[in-house]
Amino acid sequence: TVGTGSVTSTSILDGTIKTVDLEDGSVTNAKLATDAVTSNKILDGTIKTVDLEDGSVTNAKLATDAVTSSKILDGTIKTVDLEDGSVTNAKLATDAVTSSKILDGTITGADIEDGTITGADIEDGTITIADLNEAAKNYFNTTVPDGSITNPKLANGAVTTNKLGISAVKSSNIADNAVLESNIMFGAVTSSKILDQTIQTEDLDLAIITQNRLAFGAVTSVKIADGTIKMEDLDSSLKSMLSSSSLLKSSSTVGTDSVTSALIVDGTIKKEDLADGSVTNSKIVSVDASKITGTVPAGLTTVKGVLAKSTLDFKPDHSYFTKVMTANTTFTAINLKQGNRYVLKLSGAFLPTFPSYFLLNSRSTYNPKLQNYFQFEVIDDSVGTPLVIVRLNQKPM
Repeated sequence: TVGTGSVTSTSILDGTIKTVDLEDGSVTNAKLATDAVTSNKILDGTIKTVDLEDGSVTNAKLATDAVTSSKILDGTIKTVDLEDGSVTNAKLATDAVTSSKILDGTITGADIEDGTITGADIEDGTITIADLNEAAKNYFNTTVPDGSITNPKLANGAVTTNKLGISAVKSSNIADNAVLESNIMFGAVTSSKILDQTIQTEDLDLAIITQNRLAFGAVTSVKIADGTIKMEDLDSSLKSMLSSSSLLKSSSTVGTDSVTSALIVDGTIKKEDLADGSVTNSKIVSVDASKITGTVPAGLTTVKGVLAKSTLDFKPDHSYFTKVMTANTTFTAINLKQGNRYVLKLSGAFLPTFPSYFLLNSRSTYNPKLQNYFQFEVIDDSVGTPLVIVRLNQKPM
């Protein structure tokens, strides 16, 4: 008799334990060797979800058509899961394709169903003649009723100059302040176009009012600047009357400082009119040698003549030259010595330019219609920073 627990593994012949020898449930997981359970040992349909390791069902484990829609979690199919060209028209739901899903510029005429585009789909003013075929152009040119093209139908910039008929643009078509100076043709504004009493002083160019523009009696005393009427402005009868008038013969009737240079006829001042010592050095432009009495101080000479070039040579002092400009002239200066003076009588219908260190009085500018006397005096002869004072005196020719 074999006692309970007395039969050990060594007492059992290998390979002799049969199914009937095993108690139900006696073969536990620990009793199974690795890879001991093969497919034919597993009862069909008994493998459950809990028996599968996460990620153990690979693509190779899935039979063809084994994954149905119900097995796919809603919203988990991504673009990379789709084969190119796999989304056919039948796969698209009604109204599923919106504007944002369509690539710009890819809709062609073949994609549009005949008769589907209505006038409401076309933006006002966007169809031009170039968009029409020949038949449409002919229809447009021959059958469009007069007045049927309204402002909203015209695209911005569609109406060019050659589309406008002669005199078609009226005053009512022009916006206020739209006509600029550049839009007005030279000579187009005549007197009838200017509102009476609207021309102001700032509208007039310099020297535009000539004698012919003045109405008879238009210039009254208040329009004449004090002290500006010269003897040459008077007619012969008035000159004669003034010369014989007792008003000009009596010094008691002439106010202090009332007789200016402009009121004195050139060449009429006599030596008896000059007070002793009144002709100072600064009043003398040049002195001919025949006018000098006694001995000329050593080193003081005077030169006079025609300036051939454009260099003002301040040696010797007190030189006097004349020059007729035949072109715009830029003058230079040499031999600057403090105290030296130079006089240049300049004429010609061109512009003179002097060095930047020549300081010209601002009251007058060169005028080719007058006699121009430039008087230069060297105030500072420092190298690099010279200074020359320029006085411009002008007389009628």
